[in-house]
Amino acid sequence: MSFKLLLLAPDLDPSWPDKIRQAVPGVEVKAFADPQDAVDDISDADAAYGTVPPELLARAKKLRWICAARAGLGGAWFYDALVKSDVIVTNMRGSYNEHLAGHAVAFLLAFARRFDHYLPQKRWQRGPEMIDLPGKTVLIVCWRRRRRSIEAVRRAGNARARR
Repeated sequence: MSFKLLLLAPDLDPSWPDKIRQAVPGVEVKAFADPQDAVDDISDADAAYGTVPPELLARAKKLRWICAARAGLGGAWFYDALVKSDVIVTNMRGSYNEHLAGHAVAFLLAFARRFDHYLPQKRWQRGPEMIDLPGKTVLIVCWRRRRRSIEAVRRAGNARARR
């Protein structure tokens, strides 16, 4: 059985097509930073990840599934032709929960210490220097009355605690 998947998102990790091919034998994966470049390939695609504009959907003969590349989809995302089609649309709800909690705790700590003052570049960049908080051990020294609020912060980041 062959299965064709189009990746239609401008910020795709270049390693995704190969990782998907390794995980799903027989899948045909094509990536496009600009969905308009997928005009020829959409006609026989089974699924798409990202945003499928109306002019692309009109050319899709086999499309059964669109996985949106984000959790929150605005009303404009669901245009009439898509709503009336048999295509199933799913989103990324829940897949970033741990990452968002870790991100929130990291921002909380960064802003509490005025990192915005010390980091004049004022932008986050992907790179090997980033630390993923879930699963890390966090040492927090505090007074007994602060333990409950610190525990809530710890749980948000899914870190281990030792007393």
